[in-house]
Amino acid sequence: FGHEIGHNLGCHHDRNNAYAQPYAHGFQDPQHRFRSTLAYNCPNGYCPRVIYYSNPNFTYQGNIIGNASNDNARKIDESGPIVAAWKSAASSSPTAALTNSPIATLTNTPIATPTNSPIATQPTSPVAQPTMIVKINQFEAVAKWRPNLKKWRAIIRFSVRDSNDGDANLAVVKLDYKSNDMTVVGTAECTTKDRKRGGGNCAIRLLLDSSITELFVTVSDVNYQNVDYDPNQNKKYTGCPLFSSACEYHRITPPVQPP
Repeated sequence: FGHEIGHNLGCHHDRNNAYAQPYAHGFQDPQHRFRSTLAYNCPNGYCPRVIYYSNPNFTYQGNIIGNASNDNARKIDESGPIVAAWKSAASSSPTAALTNSPIATLTNTPIATPTNSPIATQPTSPVAQPTMIVKINQFEAVAKWRPNLKKWRAIIRFSVRDSNDGDANLAVVKLDYKSNDMTVVGTAECTTKDRKRGGGNCAIRLLLDSSITELFVTVSDVNYQNVDYDPNQNKKYTGCPLFSSACEYHRITPPVQPP
């Protein structure tokens, strides 16, 4: 919703979109850790969108989220008063000139019988359709010990749906992960199955050394039919939407090693 409202106020994705103001664009973090709500995905395709407009006077997790060349907040400040003051133009009617008319002689005329006129039906306006989004509808993380390898496996399962609660088939779920000691950092992805094989579901499996005691995972993006991924609509975990800016990472711990 905020993405589309930004467009209505004159904000654009990037400078490849021709526009009079060279600063009315979204912002991509130089280290590809995040992007503003109007920005396209980073070149490597893995930076998550945060629900903030590009703004050089604001930071996200201690990092700038805009600069002089990427400042959608400035464009909104400029457009806001114009949009707020919008109203239909008033029509002016000409004023009739006064003339001296003769006084009419009163005559007895019959009183017209009133007639019933049909009541005009008010036209109905079309209802605006909501913007389609894609979200993580179900999430499960399971840890299993592999004693023959002296490693443990994290199995991460997703169910993806659109805003009409339909299965998002053949959607690509992109996962970022890191260990607590930062010795393991990487990305992975899975593609949801089509409708005939359990639509909207996929899983990612990670094999980890026994020295890794914590793994943190987040979904950086879901690519599905040019529909925006909105993490704020994801399934809630302990009251917070999974992988949103308020609870970006989910923690996975290894199982107890067998004796």
